[in-house]
Amino acid sequence: MKEFIELAQKVKNKDLREKLVEFLKNPQLSHKDFQKYPMEDLKNARTIFGSGKQTRSFCYVNDLVRGLMLAIGSEEHGPINLGNPTELTMLGLAQKIISLSGSKSELVFEGLPADDPERRKPDISKAKKILGWEPKVALEEGLKKTIEWFRLNPNKKARA
Repeated sequence: MKEFIELAQKVKNKDLREKLVEFLKNPQLSHKDFQKYPMEDLKNARTIFGSGKQTRSFCYVNDLVRGLMLAIGSEEHGPINLGNPTELTMLGLAQKIISLSGSKSELVFEGLPADDPERRKPDISKAKKILGWEPKVALEEGLKKTIEWFRLNPNKKARA
């Protein structure tokens, strides 16, 4: 990770450089966000906001870091979307996690926050064209690895 941080510090675009260094120095930020919903205690209920039909796209952290490193090393100075363009409903995600983890969790529906977007799907065409990048880890494979990590580290807390 040290070499990634050193490389990120060489990025000419100040805003991008600061965000990359912050991300790389605290990689568990994504772990913390992920932990809030998908990996709630595997024995307890899954919280679904609204109907659960809103979609999200999930990108495994190794894919994201690989894309960041390619972006850092490129001559491109404009924005490049990184992520996984495969969408999944939040209800579908909860059901997939329950299935993969063997959990007996029940689904609990709560009100949809006013600022919750209906759809999130990155357009990664520029990343494909300029960087030759696209995610390689499929959602199910990434979820299995993440579930296993949480099982092996049940008391691990995310850093703020």
